[in-house]
Amino acid sequence: MNIRIFQNIRGASIKMEHKMQYLSTIINEQEIGANGWDQVAKRMNRYLFEQNVRKNEEFFFDAIDCQRFFERNFVGLLSPKRVTYSGSLSVELWPYIKEAQSSCTDEHLV
Repeated sequence: MNIRIFQNIRGASIKMEHKMQYLSTIINEQEIGANGWDQVAKRMNRYLFEQNVRKNEEFFFDAIDCQRFFERNFVGLLSPKRVTYSGSLSVELWPYIKEAQSSCTDEHLV
């Protein structure tokens, strides 16, 4: 399977409530750097497993995968340079994405 197709399917495979949990986990993470993303990945893997979204705790492979998922599926969609289908991301998520993005640059998950 093409990696780009896999990434698109994976992002579309989680419901709005799980996306909100992911953004909340990023916003509330206190660790710095790669360790912070590692903690987000571990917490979300556990959460998605407990919510029966996944059959195992392997939605995110590692910290880098978790960070790239955020950049590709959330931050990248808000970029003014990127033309996207307006329905590809709920407008309701935008303020949370911006807050998560801000927390990533405010010494936390940089």
